[in-house]
Amino acid sequence: MKVTLFCERCRQPCLHRQPGDACPWCWAQDGIENPLVSASLPPAAVTGLLPRRREPTHSASATRASARAEPIPHRQAVSIRDHALLVDEPPGLGGQDAGPDPFELIAAAVASCTSITIGIYARRHGWQVEGLRTDCQISTDPLAGRRLEVTLHFGDDLTDAQRKRLAAVARKCPVRRLLSSQTEFVDRIGR
Repeated sequence: MKVTLFCERCRQPCLHRQPGDACPWCWAQDGIENPLVSASLPPAAVTGLLPRRREPTHSASATRASARAEPIPHRQAVSIRDHALLVDEPPGLGGQDAGPDPFELIAAAVASCTSITIGIYARRHGWQVEGLRTDCQISTDPLAGRRLEVTLHFGDDLTDAQRKRLAAVARKCPVRRLLSSQTEFVDRIGR
């Protein structure tokens, strides 16, 4: 079982280490031999190795994600708060399909944010949405332009009026609003 933790120093994902340790990259930067040992951990041991809970680093005004290039072409190790994932391209684009591609992450962000937004509204009104599923498909046809298609699948517990209201609520999803607005990009070069 792999346990993903984050280096206390560089905040990048590291596998098979104890909380508070530096990652292999930081050890190499310091010229110290890497003492980390890979081991298969029993489920009971995993609980003690989970990262401590921090205050959220995201807010309505700032969210941060970092991508570090892996030695394998196109593959990126992405860290978001205490979470890690691999992003890669499919083989047809030169990758190895080790994770979702960037467009799939956008679709996942829209789908999950839409479901969360609907869930918050429905719970406030006492509506049951356990069967809710949100699908998002991105089309990037050069002739037709870019298009995100969101499909809501509700369980049988809602009336038509509730479904219609939740469809309107779905359009208020913060990620959707960000993607449909004029967003300014500020590029910086860091060290």
